[in-house]
Amino acid sequence: MPPSKEAPSGDVHVKQPSSQPLTLKDIKKPTIDDYVNVPSDYVPGRPMLQWTLLDMIQWPIKRFHDWYMRAVHAGLHAIRVDIPADVFATGNEKSKAFVTFEDMHLLLNYRRLDVQLITIWCLYVSLMHTQLLLICSVKL
Repeated sequence: MPPSKEAPSGDVHVKQPSSQPLTLKDIKKPTIDDYVNVPSDYVPGRPMLQWTLLDMIQWPIKRFHDWYMRAVHAGLHAIRVDIPADVFATGNEKSKAFVTFEDMHLLLNYRRLDVQLITIWCLYVSLMHTQLLLICSVKL
């Protein structure tokens, strides 16, 4: 088993990358114990928001947060976002952006409202709305 990265408090959070293939049992499902003493600064593998805040927010953010809690244990530290060409009028080429989990932590805690992150979030919400309309129209 590879050595673990330790948070300042001494708690073990995220395993270092290994040469062994990742299996489903390696991906830690978040538990209520993860939400005890949530740090105010970003710590990989720790929740981005307090449990009481997660309980009050909309489901897309809860879904992203749950995915993050699993993804960080799989070794991910950022996500790539493909932006359709017609959004920024870039011809036939998609634009690409990378968003780190630390950036998302800052955004969700209202500590930095980066223009790129806000644009990506608006695109995501627009996409979710479009998919919901398509689902509803198919069911009618």
